[in-house]
Amino acid sequence: MIKNGGWLLFLAPLIFFIAVSMLVYTRQKLIISNNEIRFVSSFKSYFICWTDITKIDMVRLGKYKTPTVTIYYSGRKLDLNKSYDLEPQFTRMLSLMETRINPELYTKRY
Repeated sequence: MIKNGGWLLFLAPLIFFIAVSMLVYTRQKLIISNNEIRFVSSFKSYFICWTDITKIDMVRLGKYKTPTVTIYYSGRKLDLNKSYDLEPQFTRMLSLMETRINPELYTKRY
């Protein structure tokens, strides 16, 4: 039996939130194929054909200048962060995209 269990009511939602966040983070996948880019997560999925992409931009944010690549397609946008993937994986993703996308679609900041 737990005496003074008031702290348990505060701690239980916090632990639940952390567990759900970890589950959502581990289920994210970015798949680059010959036909499309697919970003699959637990809540939302993106399917982007190579022909639908209208513009690609890169912004460096924060103290350590972490790059964020923004893909604009069909009136929507998808942000890819280096903070999500490690450096070799992020550069490999960018090089795969650069081989598939027309160079005229990249902005000057990229």
